[in-house]
Amino acid sequence: MGHTGYVTCLAVLGDGVSLASGSSDNTVRLWNTKTGVCTHVLEGHTHNVMCLAVLGDGASLASGSEDETVRVWNTKTGVYTHVLEGHTHYVHCLAVLGDGVLMASGSWDKTVRLWNTKTGVCTRVLKGHTGWVFCLAVLGDGVSLASGSDDKTVRLWNTKTGVCTRVLEGHTDDVSCLAVLGDGASLASGSDDKKVRLWNTKTGVCTRVLKGHTHYVYCLAVLGDGVSLASGSVDKTVRVWNTKTGVYTHVLEGHTSWVCLAVLSDGSILSGAENSTVKLWKRNKYMTPLLLMCMRRSKKAAQFVCNISYICRAINNYYFSGIYT
Repeated sequence: MGHTGYVTCLAVLGDGVSLASGSSDNTVRLWNTKTGVCTHVLEGHTHNVMCLAVLGDGASLASGSEDETVRVWNTKTGVYTHVLEGHTHYVHCLAVLGDGVLMASGSWDKTVRLWNTKTGVCTRVLKGHTGWVFCLAVLGDGVSLASGSDDKTVRLWNTKTGVCTRVLEGHTDDVSCLAVLGDGASLASGSDDKKVRLWNTKTGVCTRVLKGHTHYVYCLAVLGDGVSLASGSVDKTVRVWNTKTGVYTHVLEGHTSWVCLAVLSDGSILSGAENSTVKLWKRNKYMTPLLLMCMRRSKKAAQFVCNISYICRAINNYYFSGIYT
């Protein structure tokens, strides 16, 4: 038995074997993906855990919650080392800067906070968004930060100065997800306007608008070549795009509800959905799917409970050496 609520987020630790999962049961669980065994249950949050981030040492883990706090954990002991307080609404997203110590947290209080994770001190508060902050991404220089919001914009920040360097406008609805392409300077943003936009972050120019989804774009993931981009949508599909041409090369169908994504190191795509399934799409001409049944209906509550043990073993059998989104 594992979580007793929805699994809301995942993160792979630096050893490439340990997996962290956050849940609406207010806990974070650590798993050995080779054995499927839960090694620690991290308790302390008083509301849903919404996001996870692995710090630069590969062993420290941060978790953000609807209890308005971020906790920093020692995953070897299962003990939290810091409780980062300051946000006045849900913490929805986290991103670790290039030095592995400075971390950004985005919140429904419309701000982004920067934290020194070794001291637990908030070093800056980035203000400018007029709506909830939904997503964060660190650009290739390790210093510049992108934030997406339900104010329909993406903001670029210099985290050393706290200055907003650009406001990227063009979406006509909430910006829900971000991904940095392989060159470190090109940024993809997904929105409830059903589109993915590609941006040159040096000029602030939107270079392409990727159209094809028929509902909200929920998540993005860059494939191993740094050019191909996968997008998951409430329209129940995953689309794979060539970002140089703006053309989608595959439409991955078969889910019966909204889709979330992760990419394996060999370029295969994992797509999960509320319909109790995860599909593994092998990176080939046909993007052939393998169905992994990884969830079951809880008898005690009207919610899905993720059977992490099963999916961890399945992923490990298919070149599991790190998931990145």
